[in-house]
Amino acid sequence: MRIVPFIVVVLVAVSAASAATPDRTAQLRAASEKVLAATPEAAATWESLGDGALRHKPSGLVCPGDNLPMMPLPKLVITASPPPEHNGICDYESADGTKTTQLVATKVGETTPVEKILASMHNFIMQQYPQAKSLGLVSSILLPAAKGEAFAATVDDRSSIILLYVAVVKDWSVWTLVTVPDDNPTPKSASLVGMLWSGAFHVGVFGVIRTAQGIPEPRQKP
Repeated sequence: MRIVPFIVVVLVAVSAASAATPDRTAQLRAASEKVLAATPEAAATWESLGDGALRHKPSGLVCPGDNLPMMPLPKLVITASPPPEHNGICDYESADGTKTTQLVATKVGETTPVEKILASMHNFIMQQYPQAKSLGLVSSILLPAAKGEAFAATVDDRSSIILLYVAVVKDWSVWTLVTVPDDNPTPKSASLVGMLWSGAFHVGVFGVIRTAQGIPEPRQKP
């Protein structure tokens, strides 16, 4: 399959939080705490970072809230999946409750290759959407070890692009699925979708990397 390279500009939420007014910071903190309160069974393994983002404490996965410039992130929700210390799952839902993006960290063996997880996710997508067509592999200059693939598929009766990214950090796999309506899915349009939507994946993976390396999370906490 053909490689579809793209350049991703990620404005990390640290800078966004530092530039936020006190009122905006309080608003973002209240929003993230509301998400945790809505999922009490998962709250013990998550924490608010005070800037709208949530962090899965065992893995370090960071799920940005509505706090990243140029990134159209809809409503953030946490999904509990047992055991919670081995699974961090956050979903972004549109106004009608449709999941547009899912960001996941799952405990795996340290020797699990990213290619194996990508192949497994490829098979999962093809089972869910038998008519799906691969648009090629996607890559990231920010995370060269990450792998990805784009698909054209009909989702909820709409022509769409499904974007998949996978990374492995020590004994955690991190992956995201992004579904965006597109009337004419092509490798070029998939690249543009990646530029807009892969930022959440990069923020999430960088959080896992910091945790694996024992680096404190540099965000404002409540």
